[in-house]
Amino acid sequence: VSEKPAVQAGMDGPQSGFHCKRPNCIAPTGRARQLTKPPLPDTMGVRIYQEICADCWAGWVRDHSIKIVNELRLDLSSDFGQEEYDKHMKEYLGFEEPQG
Repeated sequence: VSEKPAVQAGMDGPQSGFHCKRPNCIAPTGRARQLTKPPLPDTMGVRIYQEICADCWAGWVRDHSIKIVNELRLDLSSDFGQEEYDKHMKEYLGFEEPQG
């Protein structure tokens, strides 16, 4: 069973050949697709849009973010919970080195 891509984009358009900067990008070689817009309404969202492919972003949202929230029992309404979530997201996307 194949999964639907997170963003439908034609490979003939300006998004074909997008270079994802995430280490260990999960997109097939040469097939990375840029997101259609920044996924967050802030400077981090713009950075993700510019540097991370749609497949890697979908991998974070669908799989890893849920694991982080559940395993660490994060309360995203608290400052601590949001900071921990953001730290793990940045590590996953390759924006900062993993700690410890």
